[in-house]
Amino acid sequence: MAEESAQYPIIDSHIHLYPSSELSTLAWCTPTNPLNSQHSLDEYAAATGSPRSLEGFIFLETDRKHDLESGEKDGSGWEMPLMEVEWLKRIALGKPRKGEGHTEEQKKLCLAIIPWAPVPSGGEVLERYLKEVEKHAEGSFAKIQGFRYLVQDKERGTMLKPGFVDGLKWLGRKGYVFDLGVDQHSGGKWQLEEAVEMIEKAHEGVPEEEKVTFIISKSTSSSTHSVFSIQRENANAYSRSPLQTRSLSLQPNRSLLHSLANSHVPPQQMQQDLHEAQRLFLRNA
Repeated sequence: MAEESAQYPIIDSHIHLYPSSELSTLAWCTPTNPLNSQHSLDEYAAATGSPRSLEGFIFLETDRKHDLESGEKDGSGWEMPLMEVEWLKRIALGKPRKGEGHTEEQKKLCLAIIPWAPVPSGGEVLERYLKEVEKHAEGSFAKIQGFRYLVQDKERGTMLKPGFVDGLKWLGRKGYVFDLGVDQHSGGKWQLEEAVEMIEKAHEGVPEEEKVTFIISKSTSSSTHSVFSIQRENANAYSRSPLQTRSLSLQPNRSLLHSLANSHVPPQQMQQDLHEAQRLFLRNA
């Protein structure tokens, strides 16, 4: 009898979900958008085929409508991101509302949550925001391992403003990761160059154990999207969780990020980088 193929555990490290009842809260979703429909766990299961080796996923925020200014003033600008926290709470705790497309049994798939956060507002505001997140997340709060604030569509200089850097330092002190999305294809390589400077500023004068960890997703062309292992000796980005959830990319290495920003990486090299990240992930899972 032929030996059965090895079954490796799979953790989907970057997915987005939302119910049809909350489509109007998405900043990017118009009625004519092809993604203007429910994308919940039922749809996810159908798309993946629910392989036995799938242990679960890490959810990333879906860019809900928000307003930094009113959020800083009285918290009102955080209403829709906090609505998303409650949506993930229902998934993580197995308490679905009718029509939302998930079941109690599927709660085991939600391994970690990366919500939106008003990072540009600085550490003092983030402290207030975290208290609201904890209140809305309730029993799922332990699954929150970091935060994201999209910069790929923001103007030059956004990542370098004092409030943004202060927010990143606050995340590091609290032990949270920051998910960084940059888009070289659409925005230009200046985004990567600015990200390098941002990382240096966020780590400047900070004790090693308090330096914020960056999870870097980088788009390099219209047809290639890859997640790179920036620090290859360590593939344990989301290790704050008792679940010991692993990610493919960790602490930033300036030389690698700088080389990616200043050269066209051949597709073969991108594939090698991705395979290396996968190897590290499997070794550390």
